Amino acid sequence: MSHGPLVRHPELAVVDTEDQVVLLRLETLAAPPVVLDDSGADIWRLIDGQRDLDELVGDVAACYGVGPTQVREDVSSFVAGLRRNGLLAPEPQE
Repeated sequence: MSHGPLVRHPELAVVDTEDQVVLLRLETLAAPPVVLDDSGADIWRLIDGQRDLDELVGDVAACYGVGPTQVREDVSSFVAGLRRNGLLAPEPQE
């Protein structure tokens, strides 16, 4: 069950190279940068403010040639970690 599109936090500096994505929260410069590589970088690149979690899971599954049930738990956990670290905008309150 998705709540809406996943949106990157607006106060981020993002450096996206071929091998990795480096994220820095601009509002808390004392925090170390977050470095994503491999599947983490792939998932981050798919978070475009349009896809909800279900769509993201489907796109990640298609990217890796597997079924959505095979990646749902990992993608959901990864997204939860991005939220905990303030890298995604907060979910709207219902």
